[in-house]
Amino acid sequence: MRVHAAVLLGCSWVLWQMMLDVATQRTSYTVLQAEETKAACETALRAKMEWWTSLFPRQGNGVLLSATDGTPRALLSFNCLPDTVDPRGK
Repeated sequence: MRVHAAVLLGCSWVLWQMMLDVATQRTSYTVLQAEETKAACETALRAKMEWWTSLFPRQGNGVLLSATDGTPRALLSFNCLPDTVDPRGK
């Protein structure tokens, strides 16, 4: 996978996506991309937030994903972390 290869090649900042399922309260994490600088990662984070907030309402520092009937389904958020930090606690 291209994203993971970039991390292995020494990129120092990783853009993570966190999704909290409202019904189960389970959290999943996904690596979206890796960047060489924190600034580049934060630029990518802002672009993701702009895209998602064009579709769903902002909730704190994330986005509230809802069903067509308005029922909240998940809270989506993004975070730039150094490649040495894993938000899953691993």
